[in-house]
Amino acid sequence: MDLKEFEKEFATLGNNYKTKDVDRFNKGLIKRGIEVSFLRELVLDKQEYHRTYFQVSLGQMKTIEEKLDFIEENFDKLDDWWHVDQLAQFVDKQLTFDLVYKRAKEYIKSDLTFARRWGYVIFMPSLVKDVKKADKIFKLIKDDEEYYVQMAEAW
Repeated sequence: MDLKEFEKEFATLGNNYKTKDVDRFNKGLIKRGIEVSFLRELVLDKQEYHRTYFQVSLGQMKTIEEKLDFIEENFDKLDDWWHVDQLAQFVDKQLTFDLVYKRAKEYIKSDLTFARRWGYVIFMPSLVKDVKKADKIFKLIKDDEEYYVQMAEAW
């Protein structure tokens, strides 16, 4: 599939589509094994493609390490809170606390605001349920000047 074919298929969603419609569309692409790397350079200009690029790409990867590496390679494509927050649902089932904690320690040191936000948001889906591990997460929190990082820390 190329961009032209993709845009034609995406247009079938109509003008009033919802997130659930995009998710259904994306799951179809995953099932068909459609590769969407051609969207990478468009995701910040065409926000409607952002979810598709990440959901489909991550949905076709097998290991959590591969998925986290992909996210790291695309930190420059995260420039809004929702870009970051949607990622957790695409990787949640494979996350382990130890793996996430190791990576989050690096993420929160990034010069990129939304990479730092990911360093906290990545824990949200299921990894903060163990009260004993919460202390380790609290130790990651630092005095960050960026609003979107502060909001993730506050969660």
